[in-house]
Amino acid sequence: MKKFVLVILPTALLTAALLAGCGQPGGAGGAAPSASDGAAPSASDSAAPAPPSAGASASAAAGSDMSQPFGLNQTATFSQTAYTMKVTATDVKTSAGNDNDKPQDGNIFVGVNFSIENDMSNDYTMDENQMINAYVNGTAVSRLGFERGIFPDDQYKDTIPAGQSMSDYYVVEVPSGTAEVDITVNPDFLGLETATFKIPVPSN
Repeated sequence: MKKFVLVILPTALLTAALLAGCGQPGGAGGAAPSASDGAAPSASDSAAPAPPSAGASASAAAGSDMSQPFGLNQTATFSQTAYTMKVTATDVKTSAGNDNDKPQDGNIFVGVNFSIENDMSNDYTMDENQMINAYVNGTAVSRLGFERGIFPDDQYKDTIPAGQSMSDYYVVEVPSGTAEVDITVNPDFLGLETATFKIPVPSN
């Protein structure tokens, strides 16, 4: 009788241990589900992409869309970080020249008045040969630049102080009968696009 009790006791203990293991993850009943088996994603997995920094979005919003041309009384805003400049074509005139400057036979002078506003914290010295170009039907034309002798304007400044503006007539020479002149402007700030002003030429 004693031998029978000793055999039954270890068997009962082994059966209890197996039953207990069936109820535990990773036990005989099956492995616990992993994250790759469909577990809910963590907060970092489901979060939306971070928006651009405030500085980047503000800079992009401040600048003009340079993919479209500008006309008279329209403003091109150049903006990048601390650099901001506004250029507006405000007027256009033609001239046959004066005693000091005359166009070649068959040509006329066209003057486009540009207002240039320096919204930066430092002075801006213009290099108009780099900043402005002019074309008729895709062909470059002769430029006299900001020539005060033909279309006087007393607000001309080579250097525009911070927070101030200047305006003057930018003069180009084109064939008589030209209907439109394209003037491109780029203050030469790193990475900025070029603005194109399509200016109708008055008929005489």
